[in-house]
Amino acid sequence: MQYAEGGHTLEADTVLFALGMKSVDLAPLKSAAEAAGLKTWVIGDAIQPGKVDQATRSAYLAGIEVGR
Repeated sequence: MQYAEGGHTLEADTVLFALGMKSVDLAPLKSAAEAAGLKTWVIGDAIQPGKVDQATRSAYLAGIEVGR
């Protein structure tokens, strides 16, 4: 469904947000999702700036959890 304001609603089992190229405070988004009863995982540079192997590992581990 599309709203006049430009928003959309869709049903999904899993939603992935890949947001930007720099770390920002995700606490409000995470809190809102959890308040709605959704499981959340913060991965990669959203945790703290690091190296690609650390980001890839955190994504891998979150993917395993999502698949459970």
